[in-house]
Amino acid sequence: MKKLTDILAILCLIAAIITGFILHKEVNHLYIYNDAATWTIHEIAGLSLTVLVALHCTEHKSWFRNYRKIAAQKITVSTILLATGILILATGIALMAGSRSHFISILHYALGILFTLLAIFHVAKRWKMLKTMFK
Repeated sequence: MKKLTDILAILCLIAAIITGFILHKEVNHLYIYNDAATWTIHEIAGLSLTVLVALHCTEHKSWFRNYRKIAAQKITVSTILLATGILILATGIALMAGSRSHFISILHYALGILFTLLAIFHVAKRWKMLKTMFK
């Protein structure tokens, strides 16, 4: 189950990133309402990613239980990644609920870029372990 969760999370992240950049381009050029399919894919990918990250977190219960005992430099990226994901979810839900706030839209976009960079770092740091896990 862990392998499937991680693979699906990476695929959803890629889909959310690609559609997010497409939507950002449309927002800046005011074509946003013409592409419902891209919106739908972005929303489904984002919500699916949220569920998969939650499942991923349940697979790391011991990390959360021992959080205060872990050295600060080892938890920084994971902690910021999780906090960023929660903020993206909140801003994404606000946008899906009909918010037309330019601030929320830009915040969602900026957090998406930060989340993407942190997720790439998170995966890259564990790449050797992932390669052996998938053999």
